[in-house]
Amino acid sequence: VCVGGLWSRPGFTMILYNGEDWWGIIRRYRGTVWTTILNPFVFLAFYASCAFVATTYLQMNFGSAGHSVLGSFMSFLLVFRANVAYERYWEGRTHTTQLFSALRDVIMLTCLFMRGGQGQKSWNMHRGEEGYSLAMRQALDDADDSKASQARAEIVKWTLALAISFKMHTRVCAAGFCFGKLDRETKYYLDWDRMRLRGLMSPAHFEKVDAALRIMDDHGHVVEFNPDQWLERKGPSDDEPEEYEVDMMPLARQSVFLMFYMRDELLRHMNEPYGFKERYFSTFSILTTEIMLTYDLVTQSMSTPLPLPYVNLVKIIVTVYLISFPFFVDFRLGWYANTVVPSLVALALLGIDAIASELEDPFGDDANDLDLLEPIQQLEKEALHLLRFTGDMKAVAMFVWADAPQFVAKQSAKPLRRFLAARSELSDDSKCMVRGEPVPSVMGTRTHHMVMSPRERAREVRRKPPIAAAE
Repeated sequence: VCVGGLWSRPGFTMILYNGEDWWGIIRRYRGTVWTTILNPFVFLAFYASCAFVATTYLQMNFGSAGHSVLGSFMSFLLVFRANVAYERYWEGRTHTTQLFSALRDVIMLTCLFMRGGQGQKSWNMHRGEEGYSLAMRQALDDADDSKASQARAEIVKWTLALAISFKMHTRVCAAGFCFGKLDRETKYYLDWDRMRLRGLMSPAHFEKVDAALRIMDDHGHVVEFNPDQWLERKGPSDDEPEEYEVDMMPLARQSVFLMFYMRDELLRHMNEPYGFKERYFSTFSILTTEIMLTYDLVTQSMSTPLPLPYVNLVKIIVTVYLISFPFFVDFRLGWYANTVVPSLVALALLGIDAIASELEDPFGDDANDLDLLEPIQQLEKEALHLLRFTGDMKAVAMFVWADAPQFVAKQSAKPLRRFLAARSELSDDSKCMVRGEPVPSVMGTRTHHMVMSPRERAREVRRKPPIAAAE
């Protein structure tokens, strides 16, 4: 819904807004500093009123010279902290963009560098030519094309797993790995991410990857790929504990396991007749190194707050300034100068401090944190489109779109209703829906329609010659 020029969805999500809608921004509550400073602001406004009554009754002022010097010093500290926090926010945004750009490049280069067999060679030479169709390419597919399709699909799976693991890492890094605790709600959303990972890899691989979370009191929780069950769940159960303990020991994290599996998969297909040549591996190595560096930089940002002495000094000075400010206003100036002005000063100082605290860590599930679910969904769709551009419909058919529960849409500024999973991990009795149709139980020559919209299907049919369309 769009309210007052601000685009929002129920729940918690990054807020997109229209900066020109002055009134719509002013009357907004969720996602603003009011959610943090409302209680102290009300207290200080009441405190200023009481101070005005006291100074009027006693006919006494404390002066202003020393207080002005303190105010100037405090303003410098607050502005400096806000600037540092803003830089950290945009560093986080930049790291996120670099990560998903590198993941997309891995998929794109995999699609381009895999040589395949006769079908792929035919597609590379004749695609776009009048009269040439996908059916002609598929008629020439051989064993090497099948191996290349499997290889592309595996690389896509590991790439998507890294993207989902990145979101998981932002959920658990600060609260879990730094303080050793996860609340029940965060654990609930983390279990959803774990289920998504399970839908992209085998049970053996998932067991090793999932163990890296180090949730110590998980009560024997077993993660199965069952999206139907999540559609029926409304939230965490009341029987679950309020907090979960997380091992804070510096151990290998999920990203290390996933990157190892990705590089291992790439090496398996190097110099194979259907794979890519060895000279291309250096390009993949650069991209994978960039992905791991981004993970490390985000971890550094989330686990390294501003130095405690600096934040402690700012808090002390702001507290002393706001407590003493009402007594340094001449009571003869009237109620406005003695009550409204101190309240506005409190709003400004507390607001700047709250903004700095919000911007220091742009990752997580707060209202102004970065939306990572949108780029994950975009990467999923880009992966399928890149496979289609390669003409590899066998690889496309190895994935299915599954319905996502409602709370997923609430965590993003965009209406996310589906997620991508490996078809091999979907159980035979699952009611998982794909574009409103049940997942086909048999892979035929036109199974790529599972991941094509009706409009795309119509265009595909129109592009084919009559004989190919009939087939």
